[in-house]
Amino acid sequence: MNGSDWRALRSLRLRALRASPESFFGDLSTEGNYSKQAWRDELSDHIWVIAKSRMRKIGLVKLNHEPAAADGMHLEALWVDPQRRRRRVGALLVQAAENIAAELGARELKLWIFVENEEAQAFYARQGYGTPIRRQPLEVNGQTRHEQEYEKELRDNRSHTMDMEAKQPALADAAGLRGTDG
Repeated sequence: MNGSDWRALRSLRLRALRASPESFFGDLSTEGNYSKQAWRDELSDHIWVIAKSRMRKIGLVKLNHEPAAADGMHLEALWVDPQRRRRRVGALLVQAAENIAAELGARELKLWIFVENEEAQAFYARQGYGTPIRRQPLEVNGQTRHEQEYEKELRDNRSHTMDMEAKQPALADAAGLRGTDG
């Protein structure tokens, strides 16, 4: 890793928050003011996978794998450039996160979806995330919203490491960003 990785993450995450603010718990004004160190902490505390096509960043997903969390690993912050949706980019990002989680020893992966986001619910159902296991209210940008948690049992994918180029040439440049020295 080099010191510029935090900039790549910041740029794409802020682009996601501008394009789809209703989809995320985070907000542009808060994350736009994160310090360089806060972005570096994101890279060291979590695993981010960024999809690229022809050197253009087109999507990302976060694997929240805080060891102290008693409720397991969570997939978060999935976003695909609106011009690249419905081309399997999101499915490939989820698969990459699932593979990494399995390699790290997770037996299941969880995620939260806002109840009004029916498109996300349908997408994740297609990825194998069944019915919600719980629901909770959440204060988001001055509003009370409700989210539902889903989970998926992971199979051992260690021998099936995703080859993005083989899956879809447009994603040949997809790379996971893990913060270590950033």
